[in-house]
This record gives sequence, structure tokens and C-alpha cells, in this order.
Amino acid sequence: MARRPVFALVARMLQKAIAKLGMDENPLLHPDQGWQYQMAKYHQQLAEKGMVQSMSRIHSS
Repeated sequence: MARRPVFALVARMLQKAIAKLGMDENPLLHPDQGWQYQMAKYHQQLAEKGMVQSMSRIHSS
């Protein structure tokens, strides 16, 4: 937990989640629209494990 946005926290969470996956598991990851999920390093971590990120568009009312 931090008082400001810190990418290291997100990266650590992703590493922990990936560590729990089996060898042949490649889940679809559906995050929110946060800034950290758009970072190149985050996409690189997903690509290294063959994971796909799905993000919904923001719907206007």
C-alpha cells in the first residue's frame, strides 16, 4: 500500500500471480482502466508469460 501511485506494487502483484500459474495456463487478464496497466513494462511482463490483457472501453452515459 502506498499514498501515491507506485508501479512497483503493481509489478510485484503481477509477479506473484504469474508464479501461481501452472506451466500451460495462459489466462486472459482483465484489469481496470488505471495508468499502470498501460505501461510498457507491464505489457512486457504479460508478453513474457504469453498472457493477454483485455481492457473494456470506458462507456459514456
